[in-house]
Amino acid sequence: MDVPGDLGVAEETFTAMMRERDRIDADIAHLIETRDALDVLIRANSRHRAGLSTGPEPVARSA
Repeated sequence: MDVPGDLGVAEETFTAMMRERDRIDADIAHLIETRDALDVLIRANSRHRAGLSTGPEPVARSA
């Protein structure tokens, strides 16, 4: 078993790794929230676009 000579350094390294993992978890959570919000906008836009393509034909005006 490898045991570093300075347990304080090992503890600082462990703390830094845990802090970095927490930061990455927060970034992932933010990205998931952003993706979910985009999915809502994409669905709404898709419904709107579908409505435009199936809507009534424009009425031609006589000059």
